[in-house]
Amino acid sequence: RKELHLELYEPILRSHPFFRWLNDCSPATVREICHSAIHEMVIFADDVLFCPAEVSSLPGLLFLVSGHLLYTRSGEQEQAKRMSPGDWCCEPFLWTQWAYRGQLVAETDARLVAVDAKRFRDILVSGGLVTVLEYAERFVHALNEKGISGLSDLGTSIDAQAALPDLYNATRGGGNSRRNSLVSLISGRRAQESGLSSRVGSAAAVVPSGN
Repeated sequence: RKELHLELYEPILRSHPFFRWLNDCSPATVREICHSAIHEMVIFADDVLFCPAEVSSLPGLLFLVSGHLLYTRSGEQEQAKRMSPGDWCCEPFLWTQWAYRGQLVAETDARLVAVDAKRFRDILVSGGLVTVLEYAERFVHALNEKGISGLSDLGTSIDAQAALPDLYNATRGGGNSRRNSLVSLISGRRAQESGLSSRVGSAAAVVPSGN
């Protein structure tokens, strides 16, 4: 079953620069994500996937496999942005506490693949891949830099690539302190408990200390 799931989902994940890096760095981690952290969704035209400020009951990263979706950011007067196959959204759920910043509606019937955030984190912890911390730190820092008015649920290759530099040269080691930082990131502790939080809009962005 693992090989079948890898064959089905790995090509979809590879549209995202982070998962291309992760597959090069730790194929076994990607295999486990494909096997146990992914589920498929089928939606129909005019279905609403989420609304602004809503907290998801099953948070995760969404990849659009077929069909088209329309995304409108909260308070935005611009024309809705169209999602096409290969696009993704909601990546912040993987790295921080997050509430939707806009509304996503199906323009046509569509199929999506979702990476469950909790299971994804559990796999990273069990694998001890501490270099992921570098990506998480940079990703959350970029969210903070955008400010509330700039936050969006939509993902871009530009944002992901900006968080990736030097990861190929990072080691997978780092000792217990780095592994503990990874556990702190994944556990989602509050700021006063871990000392590892910054603020992203109305959501607490948990980031590792890097110590």
